[in-house]
Amino acid sequence: MKATSVSYPALMQQLRKKQLSPVYWLEGEEEYYIDQLLEVFENHLLSEQEKDFNLHVFYGEEADWRDVINACRQYPAFAERQVVILREAQQMPLSHLQKLEAYITHPLTSTVFVVAYKHGKTDGRTAFGRLIREKAVYFVSQPIYEEQIPQWIEQHLQETGLKATPQAIHMLAEHIGNDLTRISMELEKIRLNLKDQQVIDEHLVEQYVGISREYNVFQLQDAIGKKDMTRILHILHYFSLNPRSAPMQLVIASLYQYFVKLWQLHSMRNLTDKALADQLGIHPFFLKQYLTAARQYPKQVVERNILLLHTYNLKSVGMDQVTYDESSLLQEMIFRLIS
Repeated sequence: MKATSVSYPALMQQLRKKQLSPVYWLEGEEEYYIDQLLEVFENHLLSEQEKDFNLHVFYGEEADWRDVINACRQYPAFAERQVVILREAQQMPLSHLQKLEAYITHPLTSTVFVVAYKHGKTDGRTAFGRLIREKAVYFVSQPIYEEQIPQWIEQHLQETGLKATPQAIHMLAEHIGNDLTRISMELEKIRLNLKDQQVIDEHLVEQYVGISREYNVFQLQDAIGKKDMTRILHILHYFSLNPRSAPMQLVIASLYQYFVKLWQLHSMRNLTDKALADQLGIHPFFLKQYLTAARQYPKQVVERNILLLHTYNLKSVGMDQVTYDESSLLQEMIFRLIS
């Protein structure tokens, strides 16, 4: 079998068309795509009747490599194929995983063997790493960058026939970050409570996800951009009473991305609003907020603030060996950013 490397959309399309191969190796840091693929392998390749005799699922922490190979070498019963899945393969000792080498080299064509190796990658420089890249359908699940989250949410909603306001999308992105599994679960929770043709807005996000539409990191970012001290104080007071709503690291990461975009904006000339939004990776709806903030913060101040955020990031994790009250540290940082 020729070496195969596929993207998530291409692999999902192949599975839906039942264009199957004997061995699949799924690995990478991002769990979401691996879990979505496993759901198809486990629940959509065999009928309910066929699963009884032809679906075998093992878990790396407790599985014996010999049992896995023996299952792979069985022939399907009353079906065209059988499916063998090794979940959490990263928990199996590497020396045991390597025992699968003989089977992967000469697999049974009536078996679909799937290995899910999460939270990392196998070493492609080793003989075993080269083997799985050459003999298996090889998929790597890469985490996406924070700035790509709003676009991912929008695309995910389109696939499920839903729409959301830009504010709702950014509330989810800023609060949850790039945990795609959690974002997907929260969107599903909202979807189950939606009325027909209802658009997801910030009120629904507040109601079903538990993010305040007035007191969140996104609103703090906007208040800082406008140097609106009254709003900043109200938001910081809410954060002090509800520390889980905005951990220091979440606030710093969000503001760092924000000021990096302002720095980029200062470097852009003679572009249309759409082109500016595209270059910044933001929804055009929010461009006016960034333009307002750019007038409040000259480029040299933006550069100072980026360095300042780095300093407070080190303080927040105790790098200067001084213990801080997080609420006081956050307030001090914000005041220095807007001064």
